[in-house]
Amino acid sequence: MIRLLVIIAVVGFLTCVVTLGGAVALGSRDVAAQGWDHWSNHDWNIGWDDHGKRHSDWRNRHKGDPEWASATKEIAWDGATTLVLDVPADVTFTQGSEGPGKLTVTGPKRALDTLTLSGGRLTDTVSNEGQRLKIVMTAPKVTRFELTGIDRLTLEGYDQDSLEISTTGMSKVTGRGKTRLLKLDMTGAGEVDLAGLDADSAEVTLSGAAQASIAPRSSARLDVSGSGEVELTTRPLKLEKNVSGSGEVKELES
Repeated sequence: MIRLLVIIAVVGFLTCVVTLGGAVALGSRDVAAQGWDHWSNHDWNIGWDDHGKRHSDWRNRHKGDPEWASATKEIAWDGATTLVLDVPADVTFTQGSEGPGKLTVTGPKRALDTLTLSGGRLTDTVSNEGQRLKIVMTAPKVTRFELTGIDRLTLEGYDQDSLEISTTGMSKVTGRGKTRLLKLDMTGAGEVDLAGLDADSAEVTLSGAAQASIAPRSSARLDVSGSGEVELTTRPLKLEKNVSGSGEVKELES
C-alpha cells in the first residue's frame, strides 16, 4: 500500500514538472518576441470589491471608456465625528476651523457616480473592481477613523481632545498634531506612525502583525498579542504593558 502511494506521488510530481516546463517555455517565447515592456505597460491591478472579495483586473482594458476616465467630485461632510472607509482609498485629513467640512474625491468617474456618504461612512454602492480613490478631507470635529483592507490615512494638523483609530488588514496611518488621549486598535498587518503626534496618554491594542509608533508623555497602556510591535519614541511617566506571543514593546533608551 505504501509503495503504491509513493508511486502515485512520484507520478504526480513528474506531471507537474512537465506541465510547468511547458508553460515556462511558451511564456518565454512571448516575452522574447514582445519584450517585458509589452507586459508591464498593461498595469496589472489587484484589489478587493465592496464585498471584501479579492480579484484582479487589466486596468488598461478601460482606456478610452469615458465611464473610467479620471474625475473629481466634492462631497459635503455630513457632520459625523467618525469617518468609516468602506472603499479602497488614500485619505489626507486636515483639521478644519468651525464650519462645514468637505471631501474632494478623485478617481474613475464610474466609481464617483456610485459613491455615497451617510453617517460618516463612505461607501461605493456598486463594485468597481477595487479602483483606489484619492480623498482630500477637511472637517472641524472628526475624532475617530476606521480603516479596512489597504486604506491609507494621513493626518495633518490634528488638534482634538481625543483621537481614536481602528485598522484591520494592511491599512497604514501617519499623522502630526496633538491630542490628550490616543486610542489605537489594530488587527492584521497594519502600520501606524504617530511619532509626530504629541499625546498626553495612549491606549493601544494590537493583534496579528500590526506595528505602531507613538509618543505619549504621561501614560501608556499597551496590550500586544501575536507578533505585533509598539515603539515608544518618548518615556511616559507611567507604563503598563501586556505582551503575549512574540509581540514586543520597544522603549526609548535612557
